[in-house]
Amino acid sequence: MKLLESLKKHSIHNQFKLLYLSSSKLLGMFLGYINIIFLGSLMPVNDFGIYKFYFHVLNFIAIFFEFGFFTAGSRLIALNDSHEKKKKLVSNLLVIMLILLFLNVILQIFLCYYGTGLFEIKIDNYLASSYILGSITITPFLIQQISQAIGAIKALSVYSLIVQMTFFLYLLNISILQIDMSIISLIKTNLFLQWIALFIYVYYIKDFIGKIEWELFHELFKEVKKYGLKVYLSRAVDTGTYSLDSLMIGMFFSSTEVAIYSIGISIFSSSTLAIFQSYGLILYKDLHKYSMKELKQKILQIYYFSFFIIIFVFFLASLLVIYFLNNEYHYVFNYLILIFLLTYISSNNQLYYYIFQAKGFGKEMVNLSFIAIFLNIFGNLIFIPLYGISGAFIASLITLISTHTYMFYIFFIKG
Repeated sequence: MKLLESLKKHSIHNQFKLLYLSSSKLLGMFLGYINIIFLGSLMPVNDFGIYKFYFHVLNFIAIFFEFGFFTAGSRLIALNDSHEKKKKLVSNLLVIMLILLFLNVILQIFLCYYGTGLFEIKIDNYLASSYILGSITITPFLIQQISQAIGAIKALSVYSLIVQMTFFLYLLNISILQIDMSIISLIKTNLFLQWIALFIYVYYIKDFIGKIEWELFHELFKEVKKYGLKVYLSRAVDTGTYSLDSLMIGMFFSSTEVAIYSIGISIFSSSTLAIFQSYGLILYKDLHKYSMKELKQKILQIYYFSFFIIIFVFFLASLLVIYFLNNEYHYVFNYLILIFLLTYISSNNQLYYYIFQAKGFGKEMVNLSFIAIFLNIFGNLIFIPLYGISGAFIASLITLISTHTYMFYIFFIKG
């Protein structure tokens, strides 16, 4: 009876945390919608495409600058029972973040002179004038990893809302005053507000920050080598798919195509995935305690409920595009079925990634990474020159279906 009551209490507690985080995510998603709508209405399609392409490049760089440290640190924090050691690990991760910020700046400077010639869309001037501010793009994943490990759900929600709310107020002011803002002004403002949100987040979790212990860096390196690097590769493939698609579109087509693709991903897909990421975040800290039978039941529930959640989000997104964006953006509806399939599969993948991370399926995640990298790169090279935006969606769809099938086999059949 005591065990049953304990499980019931734990379940109710998780439901309240899920409701809180989901509500915050929904508000952040709504503000994200509004921000995209504002940007689309304030900027010509070509300029919007350049703006989004800049961030796709930065996000793609950020994905490959984590090196598994944040994932490995998060796992060590979650599995450690000592509160003092948790605090020291958080401090050490923040030091690693500073080092990676510096390396990110160096790479952006290199891209300014040697990398942008690969693309039809030229962003070297934007990179050159904002490379220090632009390094912030590596921090959201660290914030997510620390929050899920220490259970700082409120801090994560505050961070997300500050980023979206402040940029929303800025765009609202521009819209009301009818100020004509340049692309670089919008980019710098967005990045600057992310820096402010980061400082507020660090202040919010100050009680979880301890002294730096140099010996823990060795422990972190061991965990990266043993586990973190494997999960890092898998995450790089999962979150890098859409950024890689945009980069490949930018190699062959103009910023208009990037704009249409970005609207499809930003409004319809990415915001939907935030809901399922929230669910994974809530469960992550205790996933290693669940039996395989319980985890299978949770995944089967996601298969069912995700369908209806995605339909609702897509309906809302469609209304926003129809009523607030000009006709040039309406071309996104030509790809809606492909976007729906992408979102459904990717949503169901989210819990698999958290489970594989918590259960230590390192070998499987490495195999998954190589499969996805091969399929996505070659799929983009084959389909984008032939079919443009549709080719990007097709390449991503093939990649996600393949990785999902592999994870389903490992978990439900082999596992």
